[in-house]
Amino acid sequence: MRVTQGRNQLNGDYGEVNLNNNISRMLSGPSAGRPGQRVRSLIVPGQGEQPGAPAAPQAASRGAPAR
Repeated sequence: MRVTQGRNQLNGDYGEVNLNNNISRMLSGPSAGRPGQRVRSLIVPGQGEQPGAPAAPQAASRGAPAR
């Protein structure tokens, strides 16, 4: 199973989606000829951001208070 978003990829044997809490997981399992394979991912920086989407919150600095 492969999940892609832009150039980002997540590869595993199967996935689970819990619709009650919106948590999804990619899992590996025993496959014929490939026992013990791991879930693999390729994350390309900046590829998950959508144009016009709000920026991720930034941690507050410990300098002067915000005005």
